[in-house]
Amino acid sequence: MRLQIPIEGLLKFLVVEKLTRRPLAAGKRPPPSGSRTVADADDLEYPSLANILNYHWFLNEPDQKKSAVPSDRLRLENADLSWDAQKSSPNTQNDVILSDVSIDFPPGALSIITGGTGSGKSLLLASMLDETSIRCGRLFRPPVCATANKSKFQITSGGTALVSQPPWIENRTIFENIIFGSAYDEARYREVLAACALNQDLSALPKGDQTIAGLSGAILSGGQKWRVALARAFYSTAEIILLDDVLSAVDTRVAKRIFEQMLTGK
Repeated sequence: MRLQIPIEGLLKFLVVEKLTRRPLAAGKRPPPSGSRTVADADDLEYPSLANILNYHWFLNEPDQKKSAVPSDRLRLENADLSWDAQKSSPNTQNDVILSDVSIDFPPGALSIITGGTGSGKSLLLASMLDETSIRCGRLFRPPVCATANKSKFQITSGGTALVSQPPWIENRTIFENIIFGSAYDEARYREVLAACALNQDLSALPKGDQTIAGLSGAILSGGQKWRVALARAFYSTAEIILLDDVLSAVDTRVAKRIFEQMLTGK
């Protein structure tokens, strides 16, 4: 038997639970039991109820229709690109940022996109992930084939890894941020650490790669966040790796090392 609980009822329950379960926070004296209000819940160390509403709205949104056509290579053909993936009308032209884009990325090669700030480079990368609105034209991308063994996930062919701007770091160990659920290959892992110049950084941490990165990588410097995100992408077996301005936050020596060892395979 499945219970249908409306979101309003769930929110009321969570408010009551927050007001009664843990009344003490940061050494504050709790108000009398009969005088607590919803405002008192904000003093407790619980996730924001607004987040719960956000999840509710997100889960009830219709799935975005993907438009990628299976192909042996990544390319765009006569595509008009926009950030707004929710509008379905192909006639809306006001929010189109890149028009009539035709571009072909040769497999096994390094392709570089250049342009000024706000010229649409990040939009183009997101479009290759099929995460934007393609008003017209087509996106071609290799299909993903993967295997799963217990809790491990491995891409065997296809797949795309993205290092976004800013880099995305989970509140987990640095090791887990790099492995990211893939099967552990020690030789590959060590090679990636060396190529991303992370060995010296990890040796300076008391727990090495078992150190918790913190919320949004709070314990890491800007350059370290980029290199951990890079290591995750290169450790993956994704066929295509998209990098958004990844060398801007590292010094020249590290940038040269990453470029030569990871991007060009020297």
